[in-house]
Amino acid sequence: MLYVGGNFTLVSGITVNRVAKWNGSKWSAVGYGFDSNTVYTLASFNDTLYAGGSFITSNSRTVNHISRWTGKLWDSVKSGTNKIVYVIDSFNRSLYVGGAFTKAGGLKCNYIASWANNLWDSLGSGTNDTVKAMTSAGNFYGVIIKSLKSNGNAAALLVGGSFDKAGNLPSNYVALYFITSIWSSEGFSYGWNPVQGLTEPVYAVTSNIDENYVGGVFDTAFGIDFTNDSMKVNYIAQFSFGLGGGIDELSDNGNISVMPNPSNGIFNVQIVNSEQLMADSKIEIYNMLDQQIANSQWPLANSSMQIDISNQPSGIYLYRIIDDNSRVIGSGKLIIEK
Repeated sequence: MLYVGGNFTLVSGITVNRVAKWNGSKWSAVGYGFDSNTVYTLASFNDTLYAGGSFITSNSRTVNHISRWTGKLWDSVKSGTNKIVYVIDSFNRSLYVGGAFTKAGGLKCNYIASWANNLWDSLGSGTNDTVKAMTSAGNFYGVIIKSLKSNGNAAALLVGGSFDKAGNLPSNYVALYFITSIWSSEGFSYGWNPVQGLTEPVYAVTSNIDENYVGGVFDTAFGIDFTNDSMKVNYIAQFSFGLGGGIDELSDNGNISVMPNPSNGIFNVQIVNSEQLMADSKIEIYNMLDQQIANSQWPLANSSMQIDISNQPSGIYLYRIIDDNSRVIGSGKLIIEK
């Protein structure tokens, strides 16, 4: 069954009041729908359909911007939110809700909240402005997230919007929120991981196992080196998290060759444009927990060097090559298969 929402009231001549369903051959209403305004988002959680938007009532029943379909009527979600809901999604046995609200169920929740076991909860101090989009985050933490996604869970949320702070720390329109205890056992804690990312608000985010994608009104993205490493991206960007919490855009690594890759842990890394190398250039290697496992000076006389991390287990690792001004020359993945 396909469910759609918006500001429409008719589909194929049928009154549907802003939400409708398609069974593959015909449209039909989902109960009464909503009296006015717009449905911005729909999501399924625990076999229940949830709707979020600017609506206040369903058939004169007050629901306040978020509602769940009981099979007979649209019901309130414990008094709802005090302002618009723009995005709803479910991860890790909870429903996550983002929007322009500052309260959910009467509880202070700055622009983002979770709903589970019939209770609202805040995500720490939240953000300082509207949340417009969220999804389960992909790489840099790809291996762990892949295993969690396989059973419908997620390790972290990628959140985008109009905010420039998350968890009371600077975070330019995009942030990461850890939501599962697997991170605590590996040295991480629950909560916000701010990102110095874009120059203007983010309206859409999505991800797969390998990469994250964001769209919005921004024209520039910042990388690992927030002062010097920026690029024109014109409203859409592709990136991975890690190596200092920045947006690590997919650099043009046609200038870097890694052979073989995958390997048993021994890699030959070559820089084609070796004049970028300086006396104090180095290569750093990180595992999926953002822990540095190797750090070597680059041999100045050579454009290539051998990296041996064969003592590490199979998995995905990241490298970055840095010059003596702490500028990132290039970065990429190393895959160990044993």
